[in-house]
Amino acid sequence: MQLLLQDPTKKLIGENRSKLLSHECELYKFIERIQLKMRNAGLLFDARPQHVELFRQPPQVHTEEGLTEYQKRTNEVHGRIVEPELSIMNRKALVINTGEVQGYGETHVTVAYFKEGISERQLRKY
Repeated sequence: MQLLLQDPTKKLIGENRSKLLSHECELYKFIERIQLKMRNAGLLFDARPQHVELFRQPPQVHTEEGLTEYQKRTNEVHGRIVEPELSIMNRKALVINTGEVQGYGETHVTVAYFKEGISERQLRKY
């Protein structure tokens, strides 16, 4: 599935260390279907707007260097083809890995966050 961002050319409201997925993106729609299945099954989880983490600290986009790095990382993920394989991160988050970005490392989109944790067994049907 192709990973498309809402606006790869500028930093939008709500994008601090990440970029929001386009609502027209296949990956975004896939995530919505998974979340609906989990809600219908009675699972309780937090779901933030779907985004790809690209920075550990908010980038300094008011500087030329910060803006250049922000755009470089954005360009690396926008349009990337990813396999929609679900995995559990830190026993609390269901994620889809979205590949490596230079200067950050492995990126992901969080599908659902479980405050109390979740096991592989509980998620087998998704």
